[in-house]
Amino acid sequence: MTQDRGLGDRNAARAPLPRRGRRRWGVAGGVAAAWLVLYLITGSALSATMLLVAFAATGAIAALFLR
Repeated sequence: MTQDRGLGDRNAARAPLPRRGRRRWGVAGGVAAAWLVLYLITGSALSATMLLVAFAATGAIAALFLR
């Protein structure tokens, strides 16, 4: 008796993973490029991350208020 006997049934019932869209990769690339620019300007990874989070929060708040 093997312990792998029940794995076939469990894997068959699993839902397929969602596909990664081109838009999602574009957004991720834009965020990475913005972080890199901020890193080059500030010279610090922590400062670049904090500025990126601040800009993202400002953009999210502005989008909420414009609705």
